[in-house]
Amino acid sequence: MLEVISISGFSSFQDLGRSGFYSKGISRSGAADYYALFEGAALLDQDPNSTALEFIGNGGTFNILEDCMVALTGASMPASLNQKPLDWNASHYLFKGGILNLGAPQNGRYSYLHLRGGFTAPKIFNSSSAQPSAGIGKYSIQADILAQSEKNLEPLKCQAIKPFDRFNSTTFRLIESFQTHFFTSETVERFTETEFLIDNQSNRSGIKLTHTGSGFSISNQLKIVSDMIVPGDIQMTGSGQPFVLLGDCQTMGGYPRIGCLISPDIPAIAQLKSGKKIKFKFISRDEANKIVSEDGKKLETITQRCSEPIRDPQKITDLMDLNLIGGAVWAKD
Repeated sequence: MLEVISISGFSSFQDLGRSGFYSKGISRSGAADYYALFEGAALLDQDPNSTALEFIGNGGTFNILEDCMVALTGASMPASLNQKPLDWNASHYLFKGGILNLGAPQNGRYSYLHLRGGFTAPKIFNSSSAQPSAGIGKYSIQADILAQSEKNLEPLKCQAIKPFDRFNSTTFRLIESFQTHFFTSETVERFTETEFLIDNQSNRSGIKLTHTGSGFSISNQLKIVSDMIVPGDIQMTGSGQPFVLLGDCQTMGGYPRIGCLISPDIPAIAQLKSGKKIKFKFISRDEANKIVSEDGKKLETITQRCSEPIRDPQKITDLMDLNLIGGAVWAKD
C-alpha cells in the first residue's frame, strides 16, 4: 500500500503488546500510547490490536502505491497529502500516486499511522510489536513496502475523533508496590511533595526523572532480591534517581520501587516531552480499580467519540467538486 520514501525519526510496528512471556524474559512491549491504537481502530472500524506504525521524534514521507484508507492519532504532527493539509485525529482516503508527509510531533512523543486492515508485520510471541532492546520485531526504513494485512474491506466514511485527554497531565496517580514499605514514611512524603522534570534520556523502556535535592534511596537496597517488575513501576537507581518504567522495560529488577502508576496514566506520562514538570500522588487500590474499570468502559464505547469531520469552507481546496445541495423543495409546499 505504502512505500517509505524517507523516515525522519524512529518508527516501528506496534500493537497492544504481548503477554504471558515474562518467564522467558520477554516484556509486554506494545504501543507506548494504547489510547492511540483504540482511537485509530475506532476511526477505521477495526480491532484495536491491529498493527500500527509508531513514530518517535519525527514522521516520514510515503508514496501511495494503491488506494487505501488511513488514520492519524497520538501526538499531533503536521500532515499533508500532496502538500495539502490533513486533519489529525481523523481518517483519510489516500489515492494511488499521492505523497503522504508527516512532520515533527507537536504536543507529545509518540505518533501513529494506522492503515485500514492493519499493517502486515511478523508476529513474534503472539504480537507484532517491535522491541528494540531485545532485537524483536520490524522497523520501517527507506524503500520499505508497507502492506495491508486484511484486504477486501467494505467502504467506510472518513471520520474525526475527539481524542482522550492525555497530553497535558501534571499529576500522576500511584498505588503502593510490594516495596513501598522499604522506604521510610518521610522519604515517601518527600517523594510526593517533589516536583520532577521529564529528562531527555527517555525511551520506550523508561523515563528518567530529574529533581533538586537528594535522591530517594533506602538503607538496605543492596540486599534486595531481584523480582518481577512491570510497566508503571517507579524504580530508584543506586543514587536514588527515579525512573518510570514503560512497555519495553526489563522483566526482572533489583532496584527498589517506590510505587506503580495506574495503567490509564502510563500513556499520558509516556507522551510528555522533555522539560515537563510533574508530581505524583498515592491513591488506594479501590480507587485505582474504579478508575481502571471506568477507563475500560470508555474504551468499549470509543466509537461514540467519532463523528463526520466538519470542513471549514475557507480551507477547502476542492470546494467546486463538492455536492453542497442534497436536494430542492418548492417554497409553497
